[in-house]
Amino acid sequence: MGLSQFDMNYPTTKGTNCILLQKAEKEAERDCFRCSNCISACPMDLMPTMYVNLVKKKRYEECGTDYYVDNCVECGSCAYSCPAKIPIVQYIKIAKNELQKMKAKK
Repeated sequence: MGLSQFDMNYPTTKGTNCILLQKAEKEAERDCFRCSNCISACPMDLMPTMYVNLVKKKRYEECGTDYYVDNCVECGSCAYSCPAKIPIVQYIKIAKNELQKMKAKK
């Protein structure tokens, strides 16, 4: 869990429980080929692929009502296990942010 840090000068606090390093090369996002690795890796038994599809189509409300995006803990297991290198957590954050904006307007 946590946020990606792109600056090596970012401080480490006592709340930091681990550091995961990845290659600096950013691989291009490819189309999902329905391998279901992200679904198997999800500790909350959610369907991360649906969030990506719905966000790309700007159908944010369905993320909340039909697929319970608020239950996602943003652990990153789905994105880490994705062979297509889809940044799934970023799509989930977009969906949550848009849903929050919709609720604030009501």
